[in-house]
Amino acid sequence: GEQRLGIEGYPAEGGLFASLLESTGIYRPLDKKNDRLGFKEPTKKDPCNLQPIWAEADRLLRGAKNEPISLALVVDAWRKPPFGVREGLLLPLVLAYMLSRVDRLAVYLDGAFRPSLDDFLVDRMHQESGAIQIRQMDFGRLRSRVLEGIRDLVAEYDGESELTDDPLVIARRLVAIVIGLPAWTQRTSSISADAQRLRSIVSSASDPHRFLFDDLPGFASDDSKKLTDRDIASIVDSIRKGLEELVGAYGNMLDGIDQLLVSELNVSPSKPGRALLAERAKTVFDLSGDFRLDAFASRLSEYAGTHEEVEGIASLAANKPPRDWVDRDLDAAKLQIAELSQQFNRSEAFARVKGRADNRHAVGFVVGMPGSPKTMVEEFEIDGSERESVADLADCIRDMLT
Repeated sequence: GEQRLGIEGYPAEGGLFASLLESTGIYRPLDKKNDRLGFKEPTKKDPCNLQPIWAEADRLLRGAKNEPISLALVVDAWRKPPFGVREGLLLPLVLAYMLSRVDRLAVYLDGAFRPSLDDFLVDRMHQESGAIQIRQMDFGRLRSRVLEGIRDLVAEYDGESELTDDPLVIARRLVAIVIGLPAWTQRTSSISADAQRLRSIVSSASDPHRFLFDDLPGFASDDSKKLTDRDIASIVDSIRKGLEELVGAYGNMLDGIDQLLVSELNVSPSKPGRALLAERAKTVFDLSGDFRLDAFASRLSEYAGTHEEVEGIASLAANKPPRDWVDRDLDAAKLQIAELSQQFNRSEAFARVKGRADNRHAVGFVVGMPGSPKTMVEEFEIDGSERESVADLADCIRDMLT
């Protein structure tokens, strides 16, 4: 992108740049404003007549039907008549060709995808051109529609405001979103089949170009080559829904544990209700001599319902850190949370044993009907904030009976 590729002064490489790249028009402005420089294919007006070797390389790639071909095929074709490119020119011209096609070529070294053209790749290209493979990507209408939808989706979830049309960048960012999800999300089977399929496709992506234009279109269709506009819109929508589910799965799971917790502890999810729970926890802490219950109460004493706090309580219940969780661990954790909550509630009723304020009370409601052999007995618990309301209700019942 720099003037003269950043070469300063007039060293030998400056002369090579001027004769091989500048005078031939291979390295020139990319737009009419001349404010962006880059590699482009030679024009038919090129005095050095390099345009035919670009056309020959394109023909070889088209003949491969979007499969990788060895760079040695291109080099050998350029060596032979009617081209006859000399050995010393082959490497810089092949590299210039690849740079001029960077938006439509996938490059492989020893069969492995290479995300960029770096020094190591060029060194191997010089020593053994057959170790390099290139593949032409026929984006067509898939590129314009699928890429547009996925690009916006990626920008929405990875926090990067800058949008790009570069398939490599988009694929890399999409893969990073999925790989960066919590370990439980990578393993759980509690999500939908479509979300699991998307997770599998993204996690196993080794070639971003194939991933974007072969694997992802196949996510919602068995034949990516016969897609209508409606099919493409459906593919993007399916990917969006799958990614939304994957990104939100961990938070939704933690919210479910929080709902279980406040339900078992009979706590209002409001801020005052959580503040009252903290006071109750301080009463229960170090009351029963049960270390596990004390650890539970200690976490509840500062509990505001954040995901980090839910993780702490779930880790205590599961006896495992979040990175090791699987679905069975969370099933066991929910049972443990319910059991610890019941122990917590029972312990509150005996706070007076240690001279602490009674924040929770056990109430029995007994009704015996004349002539009926069965007495109805119900037991329940109330916290301190409900005591006055219960007393008023008891007075009301007493007045009615009287």
